[in-house]
Amino acid sequence: MERPAGVTRSEETNEEPDPGAPYPRLGWALLGLVSLAFVINFLDRQVLSVLAPTIRRELHLSNSDYGLILFCFLLGMAVFQVPNGVLMDRAGPRRAFTLVVFIWSVASMLHAAARSALQFCVLRFSLGAAECANYTGGLKLVAQQFPTRERGLAGAIFNSCTFVASVLAPIIVTWLALRYSWRTAFLVASSSGLLWLVPWLIVYPKRLDQGRVDEQAGQTRDDVGLGRLLKIRQTWGLILLRSLTGPLSQFYWLWLPEYFSSARGLTLAQTGRVVWIPYLFGGLGNLFSGYAAGALMRRGRSIDFSRRVPLLFGACIVCAANWCVFFAPTVGAAVALLAVANFGANMIEPSFIGYFGDFFPEHVVGRVTSLTGVGDNIMSMLLMLSTGIVLDRYSYLPVFVIAGAIPLLIIADVVFVLGRVRRIEV
Repeated sequence: MERPAGVTRSEETNEEPDPGAPYPRLGWALLGLVSLAFVINFLDRQVLSVLAPTIRRELHLSNSDYGLILFCFLLGMAVFQVPNGVLMDRAGPRRAFTLVVFIWSVASMLHAAARSALQFCVLRFSLGAAECANYTGGLKLVAQQFPTRERGLAGAIFNSCTFVASVLAPIIVTWLALRYSWRTAFLVASSSGLLWLVPWLIVYPKRLDQGRVDEQAGQTRDDVGLGRLLKIRQTWGLILLRSLTGPLSQFYWLWLPEYFSSARGLTLAQTGRVVWIPYLFGGLGNLFSGYAAGALMRRGRSIDFSRRVPLLFGACIVCAANWCVFFAPTVGAAVALLAVANFGANMIEPSFIGYFGDFFPEHVVGRVTSLTGVGDNIMSMLLMLSTGIVLDRYSYLPVFVIAGAIPLLIIADVVFVLGRVRRIEV
């Protein structure tokens, strides 16, 4: 059967559409370091959400003020997604990660000196501008170093580390804030990024990035413009998918501590004792989904089937759980439902991560990822602002209703826009 130009058939087989990793053992070592960077990245951004009730009281910030601060963080991510994607493609992960980790660590450290909403807005913008490269770099490393059947698990491993940080942050940050001060919590968390640079520069060989640049020189990688990528339907499918999954994750990361404090009446110490539970289940959902996709492929199922089953199942779970949270009669019930919602929401992530390497060759993954990040952050900005406004005027009910409806849009996008897995040659 004749195939469309620029597309190779891979959706009904487990054929590897790429040559595989050039240094397999090194790939797992680098994945470990990138996973640690994800822990540090999300620990830095979670410090504010854990301490939000305390900081808001001290600085007299409203829900709308807090929403604006979150908006500025996401604005920085949106503005710098594409430049960071180009940076990852052209400079390679070694140099790019070194630069952005240094910048976000310094920006996070300066939060300790902030004394107004405006100062927090400027610092959150700077933090977002650097931190958005982390996800792009992780996806590029997975596409570069792992074959198709391992990408879902590799992506699940580094992505689940965001939830390791989400579990650790309430415990560590709460202890630091109660023992010392909230400003000390920012200083301690940010210093870990500077320490991470040492093993990264030692383990990641310079030849790896240079070798990939030389190898791809004949593929006219720099001639693949964003306009060309935007003409491809699957690019828009991935943009929509990330624009819908991202706001869900941002909502859980940035608003759950505030939800337990304002809607459930918990103190900072009480919030720290329960808010890590949904994040833990989110990480388990990541790992379960990534393992399930790989297991299905090993049993001979197609790439398309193996990606869709965990994703669609997770979307159904998060939809049902979100619609029930507001009516939970006790704090324990709310925690349980949010744990289920996080588990389901993060079953979506590994399939989404695997799709980048399934659809696109490695030399454009950074740019495709950056385009999806722009959509993610624009949508997240709108939802963070609107969440603050809605909470000042109403309650969490409309917020959870919308959070439950988003997975239905995810299902529609995967089925009707993204479509079946086909390798796109650009």
